[in-house]
Amino acid sequence: MFEEVRKSLFLLKKDNLKVYNEKVIPDLNNSIGVSISDLRKIAKRMTESERFCYVDESNKLYYEEILLEAIIIGKLDLNVDKLQYYIEQFLPKINNWAICDTFVCSLKSIGIYKLSLFDYFLDFLKTDKEYYKRFVYVVLMYYYLDDEYIDRIIDIVVNDKDNRYYVVMAKAWLLSKAFFDYRDKILIVLKNKVLDKKTHNKTIQKIKESLKVSESDKSMLNMLKV
Repeated sequence: MFEEVRKSLFLLKKDNLKVYNEKVIPDLNNSIGVSISDLRKIAKRMTESERFCYVDESNKLYYEEILLEAIIIGKLDLNVDKLQYYIEQFLPKINNWAICDTFVCSLKSIGIYKLSLFDYFLDFLKTDKEYYKRFVYVVLMYYYLDDEYIDRIIDIVVNDKDNRYYVVMAKAWLLSKAFFDYRDKILIVLKNKVLDKKTHNKTIQKIKESLKVSESDKSMLNMLKV
């Protein structure tokens, strides 16, 4: 089954997409050139047993094969313990932002178990692994930006001074999304200048890039740059 999937990926390859992938994803040299939409179609056509077989296959060589695994894990019918197992199995395979973010947005079942998983995710912030930390912040953005968690999330971001690029980008993305539902809380953070400099300025940039932000807010945010 795995070899058949690989053959189908090569039949779907687009050379221009391969070039694009290698342009926007640093150090990527194993892309076939298959679109996300085509990968999702493949995952959708698989039976549940085929999905488990594919995920358990260890001979994945190409970017799209790993990306397909990320999508498939999100489609598996898993209890909370099995979900944690597959997350932990997959995390070491994340070596770029695209795999990280695709994996997170595929894990819809986090919404079912979000209460019991919150502290579980925070444990990954204790590691020194850049993409593990990005994974957590993107998870928080997708599944935990609500009244129950917003104050804890802000506190976590403020106290994390990690200024590595993909961590900073994830923290800033998270806070910029929070700005539109929790404007006053995020403005307090920015006005008090309690974030590390990179995250502070990147958060302002990300907010300003949104089509939802007004010109007056852009001017106000410019005054808050460090």
